[in-house]
Amino acid sequence: MISSAKALRAAVGVILLLIVLMMVLNFWSDYRTAGHDASGYSTESTQSPDASTTASPGATQGSAAGTASNTPSIGSLTVLVDGLNFRTGATRDADLIRGLDAGEKLTLLAKEGEWYRVSDTAGEVGYVSSSSQYTKAAK
Repeated sequence: MISSAKALRAAVGVILLLIVLMMVLNFWSDYRTAGHDASGYSTESTQSPDASTTASPGATQGSAAGTASNTPSIGSLTVLVDGLNFRTGATRDADLIRGLDAGEKLTLLAKEGEWYRVSDTAGEVGYVSSSSQYTKAAK
């Protein structure tokens, strides 16, 4: 009788340990996809979500940025952190196009406040933070 009680307690302990492990893994997954690099720093700009910016002609803030047509390049941009948010508009609440990889090269189209308007190698146009901890611009 005592050995079956020990076995039951051990089984309950293992189940609780698995539940805690699943919760930690779920939290870590959510944390990584919410815009943080491996060091734990946010890959978001520090600009407030309601800050206004001046949109360039043909770009609608908060909507799909589209593809580059005849927008002239003013330089190039190198992504410095994995998971940098590539967004459809120049605000933190704009839709996410995708996360960019460290070392990825972008074409710099314009600087709009705290944001760069860029296009990727596939011609997709969007916005990234202009913070020097996330990107490096070159002319």
